[in-house]
Amino acid sequence: MDKIEKLKQLKQLLDDSVINSDEYNAMKQEIIAGNATYTLPETSSSPERTSPVMNKKGDIRLVFAGCKGFFFDVKTKIFINGTLLSAESTKRGFDLIAPISGRELSIRLVLGGMKSTTYEITEIEPNKDYTMTFSYDLTWGKYSNNFNLS
Repeated sequence: MDKIEKLKQLKQLLDDSVINSDEYNAMKQEIIAGNATYTLPETSSSPERTSPVMNKKGDIRLVFAGCKGFFFDVKTKIFINGTLLSAESTKRGFDLIAPISGRELSIRLVLGGMKSTTYEITEIEPNKDYTMTFSYDLTWGKYSNNFNLS
């Protein structure tokens, strides 16, 4: 994907309120400089809220019930194998479905652009459906390292 296409997709993420203007400006500079460390989805939106850069076989459902203890809502960015899937409410929670394309997944949850938790999942069946449930650790102020995969 060329820089112009990436910049158009990045602008669409800003217009859809997936990212804020500070994130947009930082990511735009990375794209222009040619040192972006992430992959933008091939399309700006999908009715099923899935990442279009992965081949669909099985699905993984990512579920977080929310953290009602937050006074202000903070966005959680969800990355799968380095690709931004979505940015969702941490206070209200999220329930997303993403396709599985291989036997390993790296899922990274970034809270407010500051704290992140990465889950490395190996030896999964790419043609099966899974549900992964996350919890929030109020003590550490980030997503818990513990999760439930079924």
